[in-house]
Amino acid sequence: MKKLLLSSAVLALTACGGSGMNYSSSSMSMSASTSTMATSLQSASAPQEPFNIPATQLSAMVNGNTYTLVYSETANTGTTSFDGQQANSSTISVAISENGGTPVMETTTAYYLLSPYTPLGISGTAAGGIAYQIMFNNPTGLPAMLTPGESGQLVSGNFSAGTITGTFTQNYMVTANNASTVTLTLSGNVMLMGGSTMNDSAVSQTTFTVDATGNIKLVSAEVTINGMMYTFM
Repeated sequence: MKKLLLSSAVLALTACGGSGMNYSSSSMSMSASTSTMATSLQSASAPQEPFNIPATQLSAMVNGNTYTLVYSETANTGTTSFDGQQANSSTISVAISENGGTPVMETTTAYYLLSPYTPLGISGTAAGGIAYQIMFNNPTGLPAMLTPGESGQLVSGNFSAGTITGTFTQNYMVTANNASTVTLTLSGNVMLMGGSTMNDSAVSQTTFTVDATGNIKLVSAEVTINGMMYTFM
């Protein structure tokens, strides 16, 4: 089995909104039929931040191979130092296996303040053992109510990994789903820079369902493996 290499921004980008921005007409369509809107939930309370996502298993089939992803977001106890201040944190864990083989694991830490919830940044280790950090600027957070058709930027920031630097943005979008939930999509984009020249990018996207009272469930995720984007559902 070939070694699985995860992207440097593996799904940790979801941490900013709870725990993204290049929208395509195929994956981020805002259209909905009149009948769908009429039978769908019209608004939902935003989920409590930071997100608490229990270990959730998703899968993807690519070229006859089965890939399994297990994702979780868990708040840590106590506080830790980040950017010169004491902060709360959550651990974001991703494990991906191919055809039932040994999982490749990656963990990322999201930092934030509580009361009110204010995301500060993310740190982790990319494929190849390179430590990276994202420092957030002017986070806005999700609106109190999620209404289909809403979208916007949640946060921007600065990305660094050794001598590599870049910029980060995260957006959200709410779409109609069914009579009991709306769909919340968080999309993250890290644009790496070489001087003033853009030379690479890493994108991840996670989609959740949210019910009227704010209960959240992960339903799909996009992850880069060996340079190719895979959609897990």
